[in-house]
Amino acid sequence: MTSQVLDRLKDEIEHIKREPYLWNVVQAPNLVTPKLSITNYITLSVRLCEASDIVLPHPNLIMEFAINANYGAHPPVVKCPGEWSHPMVHSKSRVVILNLLQRNEKGWCKSYSILTVLHAFRMTLRSKSTPWENRSPLLHRLEDKYRVISKEPTVAHCESAVACEMGTRSVMEDTYCFTDMFTNTAGNGDSLLGLHPALYCIADGHAGITCARFLVDNIQNTLSNELAKDKSVREALFATCLGLDARFEEAYAPYDDTSGSTLIALFYDGLDKMYCINVGDSRALLLRGDRVVQISRDHRCSDVEEKAYITDSGGFIQNDRTFGQLTVTRAFGDTDIKRAFGNSLAAFPEISEWTLTPELDEIFILACDGLYSVMDNHAIARFVNAGLVQKKSLTTIAKELTIHCVGHCGGEDNTTVILIQLRPDVALSPTKPATPPLPQRTTEDENVALVDTLLNSLELESSLSEEPSMASQKVAHKLVAPHKSTKVPINKAESKKVLENDNDLMEYLMDDTNFNENIPPL
Repeated sequence: MTSQVLDRLKDEIEHIKREPYLWNVVQAPNLVTPKLSITNYITLSVRLCEASDIVLPHPNLIMEFAINANYGAHPPVVKCPGEWSHPMVHSKSRVVILNLLQRNEKGWCKSYSILTVLHAFRMTLRSKSTPWENRSPLLHRLEDKYRVISKEPTVAHCESAVACEMGTRSVMEDTYCFTDMFTNTAGNGDSLLGLHPALYCIADGHAGITCARFLVDNIQNTLSNELAKDKSVREALFATCLGLDARFEEAYAPYDDTSGSTLIALFYDGLDKMYCINVGDSRALLLRGDRVVQISRDHRCSDVEEKAYITDSGGFIQNDRTFGQLTVTRAFGDTDIKRAFGNSLAAFPEISEWTLTPELDEIFILACDGLYSVMDNHAIARFVNAGLVQKKSLTTIAKELTIHCVGHCGGEDNTTVILIQLRPDVALSPTKPATPPLPQRTTEDENVALVDTLLNSLELESSLSEEPSMASQKVAHKLVAPHKSTKVPINKAESKKVLENDNDLMEYLMDDTNFNENIPPL
């Protein structure tokens, strides 16, 4: 039994070390020859790191885990040394008080770990005033890693395609909506959006399709109403999910409808951002060049963060299922479970925000878990990219992908796929201002240049022999001298020889024969 506990501890400590942006191991126990027994504890100390999504009550916040030979069957004893205050830390004993650390039926579960405790405590440090900003630290890091800053605004529109396969199921419980041109039916809030906003979603129903249909039928109007309240896009999306869940329960509770649904959605703001909204275990991918990025996180009982989330919300995991019934930790509907266990099961969305490249070389993929249960992210990306290289349409690629999933990969579940591609609006795209053309040289300009040349020659010659007063007088003549059209240049040497004074110049200019190309100049 002791060796199993030691192997488990080694594995858990390694997982903690893989997330240095969240926490650091300050003191690790010696697991080579430990003195581990029921009465003898070993200690693991972990320091939480500062981050933008949490507020630390103390800059040096350390959590100490006391572990004995019963670890796994029983929870560790967790303390936070120091004198700072926190609602989840006993002021005198400094023992951390979390639901999952309790030794009762709805408390500690053998599938929980030290990492689950760390995530659960970290979630208590999040801001309560802006819950729509709360999302996994992993999504925070991916957003920063793939953020693109463009000097010019993006002007684009979306093109999409959808395909569905029933699999071996007798009922199709997936439903979807895709709107390449999202219309704000409320009429307000358009200042937050660009020219061509778009909305796409897949609702994967369970225990019936009623809830899934309700979501896709009402999501556009609900989002329009929330945007009309001068909310940010992220806040409006958050309120839309909670509002849809509340309205469904109110409308269908009298009929004892127990259906539920997950939801994966993408909302393009018509500018340079794509918002991903996720409740449940469907998934969204971003294909950018040869890279594939999972831009949503599966809300399943197997995820360590979701275990922490559900226990922080007052729920529990039993037999690797939420409340012993669901594989997902967040869902719409399921009113019977919510009545029995309260609001710990909720349609609390996780919203991530993705900037688009100026070249718009992105493909977005929405799909339910029927696809991802038999194909991993990279296999899906290769399949879609291969179709694009062959110049296939999005409709063809989506259809072939669902057929491949069910027919070749053995997919049994309902499978729905939406492909979205952004296209630039060339006519509306900003362009650099053109260089103004140089002014064309007119005939009058040529005349002025010719007369200036002649007069300068006369002045140069006269200034050597005449008095300054005469030179000034000739400059005055220069300013009022009449101009005649010409294309024949005058040789300066000949001008000095033939044109001896102003009268000679005027006679020369008034004689049209001097400007005939067939007659040589004087």
